[in-house]
Amino acid sequence: MAKKLGLVDELGTLEDAVAAAKTAAGLKADAEVDLLILPERRSFFEQLFGDPSATTDLESLLPEFFKTLRQTKVLRQLLSERMLLWMPYEVQLR
Repeated sequence: MAKKLGLVDELGTLEDAVAAAKTAAGLKADAEVDLLILPERRSFFEQLFGDPSATTDLESLLPEFFKTLRQTKVLRQLLSERMLLWMPYEVQLR
């Protein structure tokens, strides 16, 4: 359908695209090339516990669970440190 609509020139595999790119670049068909496939694949654990500032799909599915996890982390930190005053540690603006 994409070819019929003029969105692509040819249909093929990644290997076909690499071969066409080599030809367009004037390289031999057997020339070694490096492929960089983006975005890089992340493991299951990286998806779950990767960048804490990034919202994951799992976090969007279980927002209350992740909110509780964040609160537990803050609570553990507060209880492990000496403190003079305990103030609310979460503010919600509506």
